[in-house]
Amino acid sequence: MKHYILFFISNILIENFILVKFLGLCPFLGASSNIETAFGMSCATTFVILTSSVLLWCVNFFILLPLDLIYLRIIAYMLIVSVSVQFLEIVLRKTSPILYRLLGIFLPLITTNCTVLAIPLFSLYEHHTFLESIFYGLSASLGFALVMIIFSCIRERIVLSDIPLPFQGAPIILITVSLISITFMGFKGLYAKAIVENSEKINKCIPGGTDLISAISSVLSIEVPEKNLIITHKKQKNNTVLINESNCVGCSKCASFCPVDAIVGAPNFIHTVLQEFCTGCNICLLHCPTNCIEIKKETYEE
Repeated sequence: MKHYILFFISNILIENFILVKFLGLCPFLGASSNIETAFGMSCATTFVILTSSVLLWCVNFFILLPLDLIYLRIIAYMLIVSVSVQFLEIVLRKTSPILYRLLGIFLPLITTNCTVLAIPLFSLYEHHTFLESIFYGLSASLGFALVMIIFSCIRERIVLSDIPLPFQGAPIILITVSLISITFMGFKGLYAKAIVENSEKINKCIPGGTDLISAISSVLSIEVPEKNLIITHKKQKNNTVLINESNCVGCSKCASFCPVDAIVGAPNFIHTVLQEFCTGCNICLLHCPTNCIEIKKETYEE
């Protein structure tokens, strides 16, 4: 249960897709002028994300993987999203014409909403189970809805405020978004604060491993016995990646997107992952056009 609660806390506050990952900014700015439109867009987006997450997981594990058609994943997903949005549009047109008119062009544009596209794919690349993918999609959608509603309330107040002429319109909107984003990014420091206040153990950062634990204990002068220099958070996974050299075409996309420069290789030549630097963030998986990157899982038990 704790695992699923962390999904909600992470995706709603710490890893919010709008204010931290900067995805879905188009509907966020375009459909947040009033709370009614923002609420309607949030509900519509939540429905599409949940539906597409469930369907994509089923299609991926019951059709694409058994038939070795994984390269069709993006195309299949686009089709699933399009069908979900079309179904939602038909339902809203019949049941709530007012909301349908309020959403306007932003309703069909859900198909190209990068948040809608990213969340189920992130879930697949993180190798979530069926239930985990549902919770992941729901929590990310609630994070999207929370920010939409908060910002719509702020925009309604901005309209009634006396804003200096140079800042009226888009400037004050973007400044406000930036300030809210900074606020949400502050949640990333909760774990560090908990460590400093001695309310959390220092061995819960899975990608950092024992090297990070040793560094933290050295900086904070915390005595950590050697036997405790392991990850004791039950069933946590530390993923590292391996490149299947037979499928690598040397496009260098994985290397260019690697945040820690753990992938080396010249253009048009086979690339290699430096395991000692790889943090298991899986970002390279999102950009590999030939799906030649494989996941190596490591599980640590209490």
